[in-house]
Amino acid sequence: MTRPGRTGLGVAVVAGTVAVGALLAVGEPRPALLALGGVALVAVGAHRPARRPVSLGGLTLAAGVLLAGAVGVGAVPLLVASGAAALAYDAADRAATLRAGSRRATDTREAELSGSALTLIVVLLAGGGGYLATLAVSSASATAVLALLAGAVSLVALLGSRAP
Repeated sequence: MTRPGRTGLGVAVVAGTVAVGALLAVGEPRPALLALGGVALVAVGAHRPARRPVSLGGLTLAAGVLLAGAVGVGAVPLLVASGAAALAYDAADRAATLRAGSRRATDTREAELSGSALTLIVVLLAGGGGYLATLAVSSASATAVLALLAGAVSLVALLGSRAP
């Protein structure tokens, strides 16, 4: 028997770790440390369940990506980190919601996995579009990457609000 939200918590931690790793791989520790704090917050919020730490963690992850863009990290690590951060936030938010609204013995793995799979598809499509946009422009603009990130987050929020 599994507790509601456990799968989403795992997805959130793994995706957040990918975001931190993408930022750390380029040799810039400050954004990675900020993103690591965001991963800790989304994990705490998904485990408790409490949506405020999840929201603060999502904002902290986004701030880590923005700081990375400001210090000149390339477009590809930014795309990977932003996509992984969006997936981490969405999975943690779903986990906290399911954990708060379900009985302890309820099996929510399918709902969590299907929601995370849908988010991953949206993130991959947005990231692929962002990568194609950076290829189309000779110099990868951080503004274009951030605009695509905002679009991806909006799509995730729209799709997530329509989920059962």
